[in-house]
Amino acid sequence: MRARAALWLAAVAACAPPPARLVATPDDYQALASDLRAGQTLELTPGVYRDCLALMGLRGRPDAPIVIRGPARGPRPLFLGAGCAQVALRRSAVVLVEDSRWVTLERLELDGQGARVSGVRAGFGDTPVVGLTLSQLDLHDFDASPQFSAISSFATAWDWRIVGNHITRVGLGMYLGNSNGEAPFIRGEVRGNVVLDPLGYGIQIKHQAPRRPVAGMPPDGSVTRVVGNLIRKAARGLGGEEGRPNLLLGAQPPEGPGRSDRYEVSHNLLLQNDAGDEPLLQGEGNLDVHHNVLLNDFGGGGVLIRPHQGGVGEITVRENTIIARGVGISVEGSVDPVVRDNSVYALGPCAIVSPRGFMGTVGGWPDGPRWAPARWEDPPGSAGSVTEWAFGAPLWDP
Repeated sequence: MRARAALWLAAVAACAPPPARLVATPDDYQALASDLRAGQTLELTPGVYRDCLALMGLRGRPDAPIVIRGPARGPRPLFLGAGCAQVALRRSAVVLVEDSRWVTLERLELDGQGARVSGVRAGFGDTPVVGLTLSQLDLHDFDASPQFSAISSFATAWDWRIVGNHITRVGLGMYLGNSNGEAPFIRGEVRGNVVLDPLGYGIQIKHQAPRRPVAGMPPDGSVTRVVGNLIRKAARGLGGEEGRPNLLLGAQPPEGPGRSDRYEVSHNLLLQNDAGDEPLLQGEGNLDVHHNVLLNDFGGGGVLIRPHQGGVGEITVRENTIIARGVGISVEGSVDPVVRDNSVYALGPCAIVSPRGFMGTVGGWPDGPRWAPARWEDPPGSAGSVTEWAFGAPLWDP
């Protein structure tokens, strides 16, 4: 009888669902993370995590994601980067994500320690990384060179949410997509992040080559939203040939699926770019840029739309506030752009050049933006800030 009872209990235990909540320490977190199932949450206790975190082949679901997170209050789990540096730079990351779907990382601190390592990196190859959410992460000191980033993706990626992260002292803030255009970043949301003083780009989404179809890939006409972020480059930015915009958006595929995708870029604060004459925002492809504030004391301008590694498609630049020493708005290569209702205060001219020829300065359009010539009067003191000149006080004080 006892043997039968024991067998019955073992059978019940085998059929029982896995626990929804697991707790891990620096001693056992990797083993537990590697075996997570849809709907499970792994809570990491505060402490120093000296090894990397590899997330391979995890399978959450949209309605039951896998969640790895730190406490809601108090100290966060601290991951150190020095031990994660690899000879192969592709795999040199504190958190490496491959072949995974619907995984959430939140409330963690990643310290690159100035080593040759990136923060969160997804890739590589044709296997997609889908539904990755990165939320409330503190990522810093990934600045060994401009090659290293806080967040990067080198895999086909869609339905990512990068929300509410704080990024400082990095080579690049975010680098989404591969340099050859073959790792498209599709239907993503980049919202409410703070990126302070990177060496190169604050956020870059790479141009896309014609896509290789993958099961479940979003349909043509999808929107990637870049909303409510602050990107400041007031110090440490590389100049010359290494100079980069705060935000760079590459073109969608020139043909086939994704050709009609677009970016919506709104309610961002792009503040300063000390990299010589680089603009705050540069883009190509299909873009709707609206309700942003762009402020630049340095030599560069505000919005620059032109072919970079792809073509320029449907362009709308509307209802932005731009204060800059350089060119306020420049659009090249769009057949019929819409540029309206912007408030531009800039020393450089604002102009648009399309395949049809020169269309005149922004201020000359009958239905164009409100235009005010710059009255450049640097306030006294060392700041010399356009924010003080325009608003009477700094707009952002970190």
